[in-house]
Parts: sequence; structure tokens; C-alpha cells
Amino acid sequence: MVVDVLDIERELIGLRCEAKYWQAQHARASERERAWKELAQTLEATVHEQAAQIKEKHEENEALKAQVLWLKLQVFGQKSQKGKPTPDPELSAAEDGSEADSSTASSPDDSNAPKQKGKRGKKKGAKGHGRHSYDELETEEVIVDLPEGEKRCACCGKPYADFGTEDSQEIDLIFRVIRRI
Repeated sequence: MVVDVLDIERELIGLRCEAKYWQAQHARASERERAWKELAQTLEATVHEQAAQIKEKHEENEALKAQVLWLKLQVFGQKSQKGKPTPDPELSAAEDGSEADSSTASSPDDSNAPKQKGKRGKKKGAKGHGRHSYDELETEEVIVDLPEGEKRCACCGKPYADFGTEDSQEIDLIFRVIRRI
């Protein structure tokens, strides 16, 4: 019986140690859970802030798109100086039904067809305006020649072959201030 009591006490001590071990494991797990919950709350707050920023940026983007559209219409839209096309009297009379005579009314193809505008710009076969003549301006002839040392090849030293001249025109504008008293 003494042996049984010792075995029971050893088993009791082992079970108490094991219980302490699992209590410590539970405490560590609870601490990790608390840390993860804090991190999750922090991340949720960050997500909400970023969602608000995204919404704000989206609204700003939409406002800027609307502004760009308005500016494009201002620059490239229909201009106010251009008058509205005057209606064709024959078409307006045919639409009103005031002319019952079918011989004077235009055909249905003509009434529904919009007027075709021609392409803008220079037309094929039209004479262009050409270059502007600057003959009335003062001229100064400047001859630019290479020094003797640069008229030879840097590798072999042979003289360059003469290929003629290269003529060009350069227009320099000179502004003067004239004080009149």
C-alpha cells in the first residue's frame, strides 16, 4: 500500500506540472491573441482611413475630369462667333406642309440628308502661297572658311576633296530702340 501511495503521489506531481505547463501555454496563447487583436484593430483603422482617402481622391479625380471636359469644350467646342446655319426655305416649307404640290417639293432623300461640309485647309490643285521673299531686307554676305589645319583628314593627313560650296540664308532680326524727343 505504501508503494501505491508513492506512485499516486508521483503521478499527482506529474499531473500538477503538466497542468502548470498547459496554464502557461494558455497564458502565452491569450497574450498572442490580444496582440493580434490590437494589430487587427490598428489595421482596420488604417483601412478605414485609406478608404476615406481613396473616396476623396476619386471625387477630386471626377471633379478634375469634369474641369478638363469643360476646358476642352471651351477650346475645341462650337464657337459663339459662328452663326447657326439658316434653314433652307424649301425644306422648311416641305416640313410645314404648306406646299401641297409634289412637283415643287424636294425628294425624301434630299430632305433627310444633312449638308456635307468640305474638308478644311488647302484643297488639291489649289495654288499655294509659296515662300515669302526677303529681297527688300539689307543683306550681308559672310563667307565661312575652315582653317588650313582642319582641311585635312585627322587619320591619314590627306586633304579633303573639294565638293563645292554650301549656300544658305539666315535671317537675324535686330531690334533698335529709337528715342524721339
